[in-house]
Amino acid sequence: MRYGFFGNRGINEFLNEKGEGFFFSILKNGKSWNKFFYNVGMPDPSPVLNPLHKDDPTYCSEIHIGPCSFSPFYAKYRLFDNSFEWIQYRNVILLKAHLLNPMDFHANSIVKRVEEYLVIGDEFFVRGIDFELSYLGELEIIISDRQIEFFSFDEYYRKAKEELPLDIFKERAGEIAKASVFYNLTLTRPDEPRFIVQVNKTWAGFMSRLFGLKNSIAGELVFAWDMSFSSIILSRYDILLAENTIKELFSHQTEDGRIPQFIIDDRRSNRSNPPVWFLAVKEIYERGQNVHFVWELYPKLIANYRWFKANRMNPDYTFSWGNDNEDDEALFRLIGKTGAVLESGLDNSPLFDEMGFVDGKLDFACIDLSSMMYLAAEILLEFSRLMSLPGGEFVEDLIFYGKAIHEFFDTRTGIANSFRREGNNKVFAQEITPLSFYPLLSFLVEKDEVRLLENLYLSKHFQNDHAIPSLSRLSPNYDPDGDYWRGRVWPPLNYLAAYGFRRHGSDIHRLIKEASERMLMTEWIKHNHIHENYSASSGYGEPQNAIYARSCPFYSWGGLLGIID
Repeated sequence: MRYGFFGNRGINEFLNEKGEGFFFSILKNGKSWNKFFYNVGMPDPSPVLNPLHKDDPTYCSEIHIGPCSFSPFYAKYRLFDNSFEWIQYRNVILLKAHLLNPMDFHANSIVKRVEEYLVIGDEFFVRGIDFELSYLGELEIIISDRQIEFFSFDEYYRKAKEELPLDIFKERAGEIAKASVFYNLTLTRPDEPRFIVQVNKTWAGFMSRLFGLKNSIAGELVFAWDMSFSSIILSRYDILLAENTIKELFSHQTEDGRIPQFIIDDRRSNRSNPPVWFLAVKEIYERGQNVHFVWELYPKLIANYRWFKANRMNPDYTFSWGNDNEDDEALFRLIGKTGAVLESGLDNSPLFDEMGFVDGKLDFACIDLSSMMYLAAEILLEFSRLMSLPGGEFVEDLIFYGKAIHEFFDTRTGIANSFRREGNNKVFAQEITPLSFYPLLSFLVEKDEVRLLENLYLSKHFQNDHAIPSLSRLSPNYDPDGDYWRGRVWPPLNYLAAYGFRRHGSDIHRLIKEASERMLMTEWIKHNHIHENYSASSGYGEPQNAIYARSCPFYSWGGLLGIID
Protein backbone atom coordinates (compact mmCIF):
# COMPACT_ATOMS: atom_id res chain seq x y z
CA MET A 1 0.00 0.00 0.00
CA ARG A 2 1.90 3.04 -1.29
CA TYR A 3 -0.44 5.78 -0.06
CA GLY A 4 -2.85 6.37 2.81
CA PHE A 5 -3.86 8.41 5.83
CA PHE A 6 -0.73 7.19 7.59
CA GLY A 7 -0.06 10.16 9.85
CA ASN A 8 -1.19 10.77 13.43
CA ARG A 9 -3.01 13.98 12.46
CA GLY A 10 -5.88 11.95 11.04
CA ILE A 11 -7.72 11.77 7.74
CA ASN A 12 -6.50 15.21 6.64
CA GLU A 13 -2.93 13.91 6.29
CA PHE A 14 -1.99 11.96 3.16
CA LEU A 15 1.41 10.27 2.92
CA ASN A 16 3.32 7.74 0.90
CA GLU A 17 5.04 4.77 2.54
CA LYS A 18 8.21 6.85 3.04
CA GLY A 19 6.28 9.41 5.06
CA GLU A 20 6.36 12.05 2.32
CA GLY A 21 3.22 14.04 1.64
CA PHE A 22 0.99 16.81 2.91
CA PHE A 23 -1.76 17.71 5.32
CA PHE A 24 -4.41 20.39 5.13
CA SER A 25 -6.01 22.71 7.64
CA ILE A 26 -9.58 24.03 7.58
CA LEU A 27 -10.78 27.37 8.87
CA LYS A 28 -14.16 27.20 10.59
CA ASN A 29 -15.78 29.78 12.88
CA GLY A 30 -12.53 31.71 13.20
CA LYS A 31 -10.45 28.66 14.22
CA SER A 32 -7.98 26.74 12.11
CA TRP A 33 -8.04 22.93 12.54
CA ASN A 34 -5.17 20.72 11.35
CA LYS A 35 -6.11 17.44 13.09
CA PHE A 36 -9.25 15.52 12.15
CA PHE A 37 -10.10 12.22 13.76
CA TYR A 38 -12.57 10.66 16.19
CA ASN A 39 -11.32 11.35 19.69
CA VAL A 40 -9.85 9.29 22.52
CA GLY A 41 -13.17 8.49 24.15
CA MET A 42 -12.25 9.62 27.65
CA PRO A 43 -14.88 12.11 28.87
CA ASP A 44 -14.16 14.17 31.98
CA PRO A 45 -15.54 12.36 35.03
CA SER A 46 -16.38 13.99 38.31
CA PRO A 47 -14.22 13.79 40.29
CA VAL A 48 -11.40 13.87 37.74
CA LEU A 49 -9.39 10.63 37.59
CA ASN A 50 -6.30 12.25 36.10
CA PRO A 51 -6.11 15.66 34.41
CA LEU A 52 -4.38 14.01 31.43
CA HIS A 53 -6.85 11.12 31.21
CA LYS A 54 -9.25 12.84 28.82
CA ASP A 55 -10.02 13.62 25.20
CA ASP A 56 -7.53 15.62 23.14
CA PRO A 57 -8.91 19.14 22.46
CA THR A 58 -6.56 19.64 19.50
CA TYR A 59 -8.51 17.09 17.41
CA CYS A 60 -11.71 17.90 15.56
CA SER A 61 -14.28 15.09 15.42
CA GLU A 62 -16.67 16.85 13.03
CA ILE A 63 -16.17 14.14 10.43
CA HIS A 64 -18.31 11.65 8.59
CA ILE A 65 -16.61 8.62 7.09
CA GLY A 66 -17.94 6.84 4.03
CA PRO A 67 -16.81 3.81 1.96
CA CYS A 68 -13.15 2.78 1.78
CA SER A 69 -10.98 0.25 -0.04
CA PHE A 70 -7.38 -0.89 0.32
CA SER A 71 -6.84 -1.92 -3.28
CA PRO A 72 -7.66 0.00 -5.34
CA PHE A 73 -7.27 2.78 -2.80
CA TYR A 74 -10.54 4.58 -2.21
CA ALA A 75 -11.92 6.81 0.53
CA LYS A 76 -14.86 9.15 0.79
CA TYR A 77 -15.60 11.41 3.77
CA ARG A 78 -16.78 14.81 4.94
CA LEU A 79 -15.07 17.34 7.24
CA PHE A 80 -17.53 19.98 8.43
CA ASP A 81 -19.36 20.89 5.18
CA ASN A 82 -16.47 19.86 2.91
CA SER A 83 -16.54 16.61 0.94
CA PHE A 84 -13.53 14.57 -0.20
CA GLU A 85 -13.16 11.60 -2.50
CA TRP A 86 -9.81 9.87 -2.98
CA ILE A 87 -9.68 7.33 -5.78
CA GLN A 88 -6.86 5.31 -7.35
CA TYR A 89 -6.43 4.78 -11.07
CA ARG A 90 -3.38 2.66 -11.91
CA ASN A 91 -0.35 4.49 -10.46
CA VAL A 92 -2.09 7.75 -9.53
CA ILE A 93 -4.40 8.93 -6.76
CA LEU A 94 -7.09 11.43 -7.67
CA LEU A 95 -8.53 13.77 -5.04
CA LYS A 96 -11.83 15.44 -5.77
CA ALA A 97 -12.87 17.98 -3.13
CA HIS A 98 -15.81 20.33 -2.68
CA LEU A 99 -14.87 23.09 -0.24
CA LEU A 100 -17.24 25.40 1.58
CA ASN A 101 -14.68 26.34 4.25
CA PRO A 102 -11.25 27.88 3.48
CA MET A 103 -8.58 25.19 3.29
CA ASP A 104 -4.76 25.45 3.22
CA PHE A 105 -2.35 22.69 2.16
CA HIS A 106 0.97 22.17 3.95
CA ALA A 107 3.87 19.97 2.79
CA ASN A 108 5.64 17.94 5.45
CA SER A 109 9.12 18.16 3.87
CA ILE A 110 11.13 20.09 1.26
CA VAL A 111 9.14 21.00 -1.87
CA LYS A 112 10.55 21.71 -5.29
CA ARG A 113 8.73 22.61 -8.50
CA VAL A 114 9.22 20.63 -11.72
CA GLU A 115 7.29 22.38 -14.49
CA GLU A 116 3.65 22.30 -13.35
CA TYR A 117 4.28 19.66 -10.67
CA LEU A 118 5.33 19.91 -7.05
CA VAL A 119 7.69 17.27 -5.69
CA ILE A 120 7.67 16.59 -1.95
CA GLY A 121 10.78 14.74 -0.83
CA ASP A 122 11.87 12.15 -3.38
CA GLU A 123 8.76 10.23 -4.46
CA PHE A 124 5.65 12.30 -3.81
CA PHE A 125 4.48 14.16 -6.93
CA VAL A 126 1.39 16.36 -6.81
CA ARG A 127 -0.41 18.55 -9.33
CA GLY A 128 -3.38 20.84 -8.80
CA ILE A 129 -2.40 22.82 -5.68
CA ASP A 130 0.17 25.16 -4.25
CA PHE A 131 1.10 25.14 -0.59
CA GLU A 132 0.31 27.81 1.99
CA LEU A 133 -2.56 29.16 -0.15
CA SER A 134 -6.27 29.08 0.70
CA TYR A 135 -8.75 27.24 -1.50
CA LEU A 136 -12.53 27.22 -1.85
CA GLY A 137 -14.95 25.59 -4.26
CA GLU A 138 -14.12 22.63 -6.51
CA LEU A 139 -10.61 21.19 -6.32
CA GLU A 140 -9.01 18.41 -8.37
CA ILE A 141 -5.60 17.07 -7.34
CA ILE A 142 -3.41 14.37 -8.88
CA ILE A 143 -0.88 12.46 -6.75
CA SER A 144 1.73 9.97 -7.95
CA ASP A 145 5.02 8.35 -6.97
CA ARG A 146 6.59 9.48 -10.27
CA GLN A 147 6.41 12.48 -12.59
CA ILE A 148 2.85 12.82 -13.83
CA GLU A 149 2.28 12.86 -17.57
CA PHE A 150 -0.45 15.19 -18.71
CA PHE A 151 -3.92 13.65 -18.81
CA SER A 152 -7.51 14.64 -18.31
CA PHE A 153 -8.55 14.41 -14.65
CA ASP A 154 -12.17 13.82 -15.63
CA GLU A 155 -11.29 10.96 -17.97
CA TYR A 156 -9.16 9.16 -15.39
CA TYR A 157 -11.75 9.80 -12.69
CA ARG A 158 -14.45 8.22 -14.87
CA LYS A 159 -12.28 5.18 -15.60
CA ALA A 160 -11.37 4.78 -11.93
CA LYS A 161 -15.05 4.86 -10.97
CA GLU A 162 -15.82 2.15 -13.51
CA GLU A 163 -13.15 -0.14 -12.04
CA LEU A 164 -14.16 0.25 -8.38
CA PRO A 165 -15.70 -2.85 -6.79
CA LEU A 166 -19.37 -2.06 -6.19
CA ASP A 167 -19.38 -3.91 -2.85
CA ILE A 168 -17.57 -1.07 -1.11
CA PHE A 169 -20.65 1.14 -1.45
CA LYS A 170 -22.95 -1.33 0.28
CA GLU A 171 -23.51 -0.66 3.98
CA ARG A 172 -22.79 -4.12 5.30
CA ALA A 173 -21.08 -5.12 8.50
CA GLY A 174 -17.96 -6.36 6.70
CA GLU A 175 -17.51 -3.12 4.77
CA ILE A 176 -18.00 -1.08 7.92
CA ALA A 177 -15.48 -3.26 9.81
CA LYS A 178 -12.89 -2.48 7.13
CA ALA A 179 -12.92 1.20 8.13
CA SER A 180 -11.73 0.38 11.66
CA VAL A 181 -8.32 -0.71 10.34
CA PHE A 182 -8.19 1.30 7.11
CA TYR A 183 -8.29 4.71 8.79
CA ASN A 184 -6.20 3.70 11.81
CA LEU A 185 -3.30 2.37 9.73
CA THR A 186 -0.22 4.41 10.68
CA LEU A 187 3.35 4.74 9.42
CA THR A 188 5.75 4.41 12.32
CA ARG A 189 9.26 4.53 10.87
CA PRO A 190 9.71 6.52 7.64
CA ASP A 191 13.39 5.52 7.41
CA GLU A 192 12.32 1.86 7.29
CA PRO A 193 8.66 1.67 6.24
CA ARG A 194 6.71 -0.14 8.95
CA PHE A 195 3.02 0.07 9.62
CA ILE A 196 0.84 -0.56 12.61
CA VAL A 197 -2.88 -0.24 13.16
CA GLN A 198 -3.21 2.24 16.00
CA VAL A 199 -6.06 1.42 18.35
CA ASN A 200 -7.03 5.01 17.44
CA LYS A 201 -4.79 7.69 15.99
CA THR A 202 -5.48 10.13 18.81
CA TRP A 203 -4.26 7.62 21.40
CA ALA A 204 -0.59 8.01 20.47
CA GLY A 205 -0.41 11.51 21.91
CA PHE A 206 -2.85 10.64 24.70
CA MET A 207 -0.72 7.76 26.00
CA SER A 208 2.51 9.75 25.66
CA ARG A 209 1.12 12.56 27.77
CA LEU A 210 -0.40 10.17 30.27
CA PHE A 211 2.98 8.52 30.93
CA GLY A 212 4.98 11.74 30.84
CA LEU A 213 7.03 10.95 27.72
CA LYS A 214 8.96 13.83 26.16
CA ASN A 215 7.52 13.25 22.70
CA SER A 216 3.87 14.24 22.95
CA ILE A 217 3.02 12.33 19.76
CA ALA A 218 4.43 8.81 19.87
CA GLY A 219 5.82 7.36 16.68
CA GLU A 220 4.61 3.93 17.66
CA LEU A 221 1.86 2.76 20.00
CA VAL A 222 1.25 -0.98 20.24
CA PHE A 223 -1.19 -2.88 22.41
CA ALA A 224 -0.49 -6.58 21.97
CA TRP A 225 -3.91 -8.17 21.83
CA ASP A 226 -5.40 -5.13 20.08
CA MET A 227 -2.83 -5.43 17.30
CA SER A 228 -3.51 -9.16 17.02
CA PHE A 229 -7.20 -8.49 16.52
CA SER A 230 -6.37 -5.77 13.99
CA SER A 231 -4.35 -8.28 11.97
CA ILE A 232 -7.32 -10.68 12.06
CA ILE A 233 -9.58 -7.93 10.68
CA LEU A 234 -6.96 -7.00 8.05
CA SER A 235 -6.76 -10.63 6.90
CA ARG A 236 -10.22 -10.20 5.37
CA TYR A 237 -9.08 -7.27 3.22
CA ASP A 238 -5.31 -7.21 2.70
CA ILE A 239 -3.27 -10.32 3.52
CA LEU A 240 0.12 -8.63 3.13
CA LEU A 241 -0.82 -5.86 5.56
CA ALA A 242 -2.20 -8.47 7.96
CA GLU A 243 1.07 -10.41 7.83
CA ASN A 244 3.17 -7.29 8.32
CA THR A 245 1.00 -6.12 11.21
CA ILE A 246 1.41 -9.31 13.24
CA LYS A 247 5.13 -9.47 12.34
CA GLU A 248 5.50 -5.92 13.66
CA LEU A 249 4.06 -7.12 16.97
CA PHE A 250 6.58 -9.96 17.15
CA SER A 251 9.43 -7.55 16.42
CA HIS A 252 8.93 -6.35 20.02
CA GLN A 253 9.27 -9.83 21.54
CA THR A 254 11.74 -9.89 24.43
CA GLU A 255 14.70 -12.27 24.56
CA ASP A 256 12.90 -14.61 26.94
CA GLY A 257 9.91 -14.92 24.58
CA ARG A 258 7.45 -12.52 26.21
CA ILE A 259 5.20 -10.29 24.12
CA PRO A 260 4.84 -7.02 26.11
CA GLN A 261 1.33 -5.80 26.77
CA PHE A 262 2.06 -2.44 25.17
CA ILE A 263 4.87 -0.46 23.64
CA ILE A 264 5.31 3.29 23.09
CA ASP A 265 8.28 3.95 20.84
CA ASP A 266 11.15 2.06 22.56
CA ARG A 267 9.42 1.80 25.96
CA ARG A 268 7.46 -1.30 26.98
CA SER A 269 5.31 -2.55 29.83
CA ASN A 270 6.41 -5.23 32.29
CA ARG A 271 3.70 -7.82 31.61
CA SER A 272 2.02 -9.59 28.70
CA ASN A 273 -1.54 -9.81 27.32
CA PRO A 274 -4.07 -12.45 26.22
CA PRO A 275 -2.13 -14.48 23.62
CA VAL A 276 -4.62 -14.15 20.77
CA TRP A 277 -1.64 -13.74 18.43
CA PHE A 278 -1.60 -17.52 18.01
CA LEU A 279 -5.12 -17.36 16.60
CA ALA A 280 -4.16 -14.33 14.49
CA VAL A 281 -1.31 -16.21 12.80
CA LYS A 282 -3.64 -19.15 12.15
CA GLU A 283 -6.37 -16.92 10.69
CA ILE A 284 -3.91 -15.08 8.44
CA TYR A 285 -2.35 -18.31 7.20
CA GLU A 286 -5.71 -19.91 6.45
CA ARG A 287 -6.67 -16.95 4.26
CA GLY A 288 -3.32 -16.38 2.58
CA GLN A 289 -1.86 -19.91 2.50
CA ASN A 290 1.63 -18.41 2.78
CA VAL A 291 3.80 -21.12 4.33
CA HIS A 292 6.82 -18.78 4.39
CA PHE A 293 4.85 -16.52 6.75
CA VAL A 294 4.37 -19.44 9.15
CA TRP A 295 8.04 -20.46 8.85
CA GLU A 296 9.10 -16.93 9.83
CA LEU A 297 6.90 -16.70 12.92
CA TYR A 298 6.95 -20.33 14.09
CA PRO A 299 10.13 -20.02 16.24
CA LYS A 300 8.79 -16.83 17.81
CA LEU A 301 5.45 -18.50 18.58
CA ILE A 302 7.24 -21.43 20.24
CA ALA A 303 9.38 -19.05 22.31
CA ASN A 304 6.27 -17.23 23.50
CA TYR A 305 4.41 -20.48 24.19
CA ARG A 306 7.31 -21.68 26.34
CA TRP A 307 7.44 -18.33 28.13
CA PHE A 308 3.82 -18.77 29.21
CA LYS A 309 4.51 -22.35 30.30
CA ALA A 310 7.53 -21.25 32.35
CA ASN A 311 5.93 -18.18 33.92
CA ARG A 312 2.16 -18.67 33.99
CA MET A 313 1.49 -22.43 34.14
CA ASN A 314 0.44 -24.14 37.36
CA PRO A 315 1.41 -27.71 38.40
CA ASP A 316 -2.05 -28.97 37.30
CA TYR A 317 -1.56 -27.64 33.73
CA THR A 318 -3.88 -24.69 34.22
CA PHE A 319 -2.62 -21.13 33.71
CA SER A 320 -2.95 -17.94 35.75
CA TRP A 321 -2.35 -14.30 34.94
CA GLY A 322 0.79 -12.92 36.53
CA ASN A 323 3.26 -10.10 36.79
CA ASP A 324 6.74 -11.30 37.62
CA ASN A 325 8.82 -8.93 35.50
CA GLU A 326 10.54 -6.48 37.86
CA ASP A 327 12.38 -4.46 35.21
CA ASP A 328 12.73 -0.95 36.66
CA GLU A 329 13.03 0.53 33.17
CA ALA A 330 9.67 -0.85 32.08
CA LEU A 331 7.02 1.66 31.07
CA PHE A 332 4.03 1.88 33.39
CA ARG A 333 5.57 -0.63 35.76
CA LEU A 334 2.93 -2.28 37.94
CA ILE A 335 3.74 -5.04 40.37
CA GLY A 336 1.53 -7.48 42.22
CA LYS A 337 -2.13 -8.19 41.61
CA THR A 338 -2.82 -4.93 39.74
CA GLY A 339 -0.32 -5.80 37.03
CA ALA A 340 -1.64 -9.36 36.78
CA VAL A 341 -5.21 -8.13 36.33
CA LEU A 342 -4.14 -5.69 33.62
CA GLU A 343 -2.27 -8.50 31.88
CA SER A 344 -5.65 -10.19 31.38
CA GLY A 345 -6.91 -7.20 29.40
CA LEU A 346 -10.07 -6.97 31.52
CA ASP A 347 -8.86 -3.98 33.50
CA ASN A 348 -11.63 -3.40 36.05
CA SER A 349 -13.70 -6.57 35.82
CA PRO A 350 -15.17 -7.55 39.21
CA LEU A 351 -14.19 -11.14 38.34
CA PHE A 352 -10.81 -10.42 39.94
CA ASP A 353 -12.10 -8.85 43.15
CA GLU A 354 -12.12 -12.16 45.03
CA MET A 355 -8.73 -13.31 43.71
CA GLY A 356 -5.45 -13.07 45.57
CA PHE A 357 -1.87 -12.86 44.35
CA VAL A 358 0.70 -15.51 45.31
CA ASP A 359 4.22 -16.16 43.97
CA GLY A 360 3.86 -13.87 40.96
CA LYS A 361 0.42 -15.05 39.83
CA LEU A 362 -3.25 -14.80 40.69
CA ASP A 363 -4.27 -17.60 43.05
CA PHE A 364 -7.04 -18.79 40.70
CA ALA A 365 -6.66 -21.04 37.69
CA CYS A 366 -7.84 -18.62 35.00
CA ILE A 367 -10.25 -20.08 32.47
CA ASP A 368 -9.43 -17.54 29.76
CA LEU A 369 -5.64 -17.83 29.73
CA SER A 370 -5.80 -21.62 30.13
CA SER A 371 -8.18 -22.00 27.19
CA MET A 372 -6.08 -19.74 24.97
CA MET A 373 -2.95 -21.73 25.80
CA TYR A 374 -4.71 -24.99 24.98
CA LEU A 375 -5.67 -23.47 21.63
CA ALA A 376 -2.07 -22.31 21.17
CA ALA A 377 -0.83 -25.89 21.59
CA GLU A 378 -3.31 -27.10 18.96
CA ILE A 379 -2.18 -24.39 16.54
CA LEU A 380 1.51 -25.12 17.07
CA LEU A 381 0.91 -28.82 16.52
CA GLU A 382 -0.93 -27.99 13.29
CA PHE A 383 1.95 -25.77 12.13
CA SER A 384 4.57 -28.39 13.03
CA ARG A 385 2.78 -30.89 10.82
CA LEU A 386 2.39 -28.33 8.04
CA MET A 387 6.18 -27.87 7.97
CA SER A 388 7.06 -31.50 8.78
CA LEU A 389 8.77 -30.49 12.02
CA PRO A 390 8.77 -32.37 15.35
CA GLY A 391 5.62 -31.68 17.37
CA GLY A 392 6.01 -34.11 20.25
CA GLU A 393 6.04 -31.33 22.84
CA PHE A 394 2.57 -30.20 21.81
CA VAL A 395 1.17 -33.72 21.59
CA GLU A 396 2.36 -34.42 25.13
CA ASP A 397 1.06 -31.07 26.42
CA LEU A 398 -2.35 -31.63 24.86
CA ILE A 399 -2.69 -34.92 26.70
CA PHE A 400 -2.36 -33.08 30.01
CA TYR A 401 -4.42 -30.11 28.81
CA GLY A 402 -7.15 -32.52 27.77
CA LYS A 403 -7.55 -33.49 31.41
CA ALA A 404 -7.10 -30.02 32.87
CA ILE A 405 -9.76 -28.32 30.75
CA HIS A 406 -12.57 -30.31 32.37
CA GLU A 407 -11.60 -28.90 35.76
CA PHE A 408 -13.18 -25.59 34.79
CA PHE A 409 -16.67 -27.10 34.51
CA ASP A 410 -19.10 -27.26 37.40
CA THR A 411 -21.88 -29.57 36.20
CA ARG A 412 -23.73 -29.12 39.49
CA THR A 413 -24.38 -25.41 38.85
CA GLY A 414 -24.14 -25.53 35.04
CA ILE A 415 -21.27 -23.10 34.68
CA ALA A 416 -17.63 -23.04 33.65
CA ASN A 417 -15.35 -20.62 35.45
CA SER A 418 -11.97 -19.89 36.98
CA PHE A 419 -11.34 -21.67 40.27
CA ARG A 420 -9.06 -21.89 43.29
CA ARG A 421 -8.03 -25.12 45.00
CA GLU A 422 -8.57 -25.44 48.73
CA GLY A 423 -7.16 -28.82 49.70
CA ASN A 424 -9.09 -31.42 47.72
CA ASN A 425 -11.89 -28.97 46.93
CA LYS A 426 -12.35 -26.38 44.22
CA VAL A 427 -13.87 -22.98 44.84
CA PHE A 428 -15.25 -21.46 41.65
CA ALA A 429 -15.22 -17.73 41.03
CA GLN A 430 -18.55 -16.15 41.90
CA GLU A 431 -18.65 -13.62 39.09
CA ILE A 432 -19.73 -15.13 35.76
CA THR A 433 -18.42 -13.54 32.56
CA PRO A 434 -18.19 -14.47 28.84
CA LEU A 435 -14.80 -15.99 29.68
CA SER A 436 -16.89 -19.06 30.56
CA PHE A 437 -17.20 -19.68 26.80
CA TYR A 438 -13.44 -19.72 26.18
CA PRO A 439 -12.97 -23.50 26.59
CA LEU A 440 -14.80 -23.76 23.25
CA LEU A 441 -11.71 -22.28 21.59
CA SER A 442 -10.20 -25.75 21.97
CA PHE A 443 -11.34 -29.08 20.58
CA LEU A 444 -10.57 -30.65 23.98
CA VAL A 445 -14.06 -30.08 25.42
CA GLU A 446 -16.65 -32.82 25.27
CA LYS A 447 -20.15 -32.73 23.80
CA ASP A 448 -21.91 -32.46 27.15
CA GLU A 449 -19.67 -29.49 28.03
CA VAL A 450 -20.60 -27.79 24.76
CA ARG A 451 -24.27 -28.26 25.66
CA LEU A 452 -23.62 -26.84 29.13
CA LEU A 453 -22.13 -23.70 27.59
CA GLU A 454 -24.98 -23.40 25.10
CA ASN A 455 -27.41 -23.48 28.02
CA LEU A 456 -25.31 -20.92 29.87
CA TYR A 457 -25.46 -18.57 26.89
CA LEU A 458 -29.25 -18.99 26.68
CA SER A 459 -29.71 -18.44 30.41
CA LYS A 460 -30.61 -15.21 32.21
CA HIS A 461 -26.90 -14.62 32.79
CA PHE A 462 -26.30 -13.51 29.19
CA GLN A 463 -29.59 -13.17 27.32
CA ASN A 464 -29.54 -9.64 26.03
CA ASP A 465 -30.78 -7.77 22.96
CA HIS A 466 -27.36 -6.32 22.21
CA ALA A 467 -24.77 -9.13 22.07
CA ILE A 468 -23.01 -10.62 25.10
CA PRO A 469 -22.37 -8.29 28.07
CA SER A 470 -19.01 -8.50 29.82
CA LEU A 471 -20.60 -9.58 33.11
CA SER A 472 -23.55 -11.77 34.05
CA ARG A 473 -26.79 -9.79 34.09
CA LEU A 474 -27.55 -11.45 37.43
CA SER A 475 -24.42 -10.09 39.12
CA PRO A 476 -24.93 -7.40 41.79
CA ASN A 477 -22.03 -5.58 40.08
CA TYR A 478 -23.68 -5.61 36.64
CA ASP A 479 -23.89 -2.15 35.08
CA PRO A 480 -24.94 -2.31 31.41
CA ASP A 481 -24.18 1.38 30.82
CA GLY A 482 -21.28 1.62 33.21
CA ASP A 483 -17.57 2.03 32.81
CA TYR A 484 -15.49 -0.56 30.98
CA TRP A 485 -15.63 -4.25 31.93
CA ARG A 486 -18.48 -4.20 34.44
CA GLY A 487 -21.29 -4.98 32.02
CA ARG A 488 -20.72 -3.22 28.69
CA VAL A 489 -20.45 -5.26 25.48
CA TRP A 490 -16.89 -5.78 24.22
CA PRO A 491 -16.10 -6.88 20.63
CA PRO A 492 -13.20 -9.24 21.57
CA LEU A 493 -15.36 -11.25 23.98
CA ASN A 494 -18.12 -11.66 21.42
CA TYR A 495 -15.69 -12.53 18.62
CA LEU A 496 -13.93 -15.23 20.65
CA ALA A 497 -17.18 -16.68 22.00
CA ALA A 498 -18.59 -16.88 18.47
CA TYR A 499 -15.36 -18.46 17.21
CA GLY A 500 -15.59 -21.13 19.89
CA PHE A 501 -19.22 -21.99 19.23
CA ARG A 502 -18.51 -22.18 15.49
CA ARG A 503 -15.63 -24.61 16.06
CA HIS A 504 -18.11 -26.97 17.69
CA GLY A 505 -20.86 -26.53 15.10
CA SER A 506 -23.20 -24.76 17.51
CA ASP A 507 -25.95 -22.51 16.17
CA ILE A 508 -25.21 -20.13 19.06
CA HIS A 509 -22.49 -18.83 16.77
CA ARG A 510 -25.16 -17.49 14.39
CA LEU A 511 -27.00 -15.73 17.23
CA ILE A 512 -23.83 -13.93 18.35
CA LYS A 513 -22.95 -13.03 14.77
CA GLU A 514 -26.36 -11.52 14.05
CA ALA A 515 -26.49 -9.58 17.34
CA SER A 516 -22.93 -8.27 16.81
CA GLU A 517 -23.57 -7.11 13.26
CA ARG A 518 -26.86 -5.49 14.24
CA MET A 519 -25.16 -3.55 17.04
CA LEU A 520 -22.31 -2.41 14.78
CA MET A 521 -24.71 -1.28 12.05
CA THR A 522 -27.04 0.55 14.44
CA GLU A 523 -24.25 2.65 15.94
CA TRP A 524 -22.71 3.29 12.52
CA ILE A 525 -25.96 4.51 10.97
CA LYS A 526 -26.68 6.88 13.87
CA HIS A 527 -23.22 8.14 14.82
CA ASN A 528 -20.81 6.86 12.12
CA HIS A 529 -18.75 5.28 14.92
CA ILE A 530 -17.03 1.92 15.44
CA HIS A 531 -16.70 1.71 19.20
CA GLU A 532 -14.27 0.24 21.68
CA ASN A 533 -17.23 -1.08 23.72
CA TYR A 534 -21.02 -0.74 23.68
CA SER A 535 -23.84 -0.29 26.15
CA ALA A 536 -25.54 -3.59 26.97
CA SER A 537 -28.71 -1.61 27.63
CA SER A 538 -29.09 0.66 24.60
CA GLY A 539 -26.78 -1.12 22.16
CA TYR A 540 -25.00 2.16 21.36
CA GLY A 541 -21.31 2.73 21.89
CA GLU A 542 -21.71 6.43 22.46
CA PRO A 543 -22.48 6.95 26.18
CA GLN A 544 -25.95 8.25 26.90
CA ASN A 545 -26.66 11.56 28.63
CA ALA A 546 -25.46 11.75 32.25
CA ILE A 547 -23.61 8.41 31.86
CA TYR A 548 -19.87 8.21 32.43
CA ALA A 549 -18.39 5.47 30.25
CA ARG A 550 -15.04 5.32 28.51
CA SER A 551 -15.56 4.14 24.95
CA CYS A 552 -13.39 5.32 22.09
CA PRO A 553 -15.72 6.11 19.14
CA PHE A 554 -13.38 4.77 16.45
CA TYR A 555 -11.42 1.86 17.87
CA SER A 556 -9.69 -0.75 15.73
CA TRP A 557 -11.05 -3.90 17.39
CA GLY A 558 -14.62 -2.62 17.06
CA GLY A 559 -14.40 -4.05 13.54
CA LEU A 560 -14.47 -7.56 15.01
CA LEU A 561 -18.26 -7.23 15.26
CA GLY A 562 -18.47 -7.18 11.47
CA ILE A 563 -16.19 -10.09 10.57
CA ILE A 564 -17.59 -12.97 12.63
CA ASP A 565 -17.62 -15.80 10.08
